[in-house]
Amino acid sequence: NREKHLAFIGELGEKVSLAGPMLSDDGESMVGSVLIIEADSADQIRSIADSDPYALAGLFEKVTIRPFRQVIPA
Repeated sequence: NREKHLAFIGELGEKVSLAGPMLSDDGESMVGSVLIIEADSADQIRSIADSDPYALAGLFEKVTIRPFRQVIPA
């Protein structure tokens, strides 16, 4: 699923500001993912998240969507 997931994220193009795994304290194990995606609404983001191959394979325990405002760099 990883290749499909990465291809899916790559297809989002410039909408993706940042993406990558969150790691355990020792830096060895993946404990989650962070994606910062530009969109017009939370519904748009939910649709993207629901279409992710990882989500379709049942690999996400939960998905949290939060607004974000970039301050630095301006």
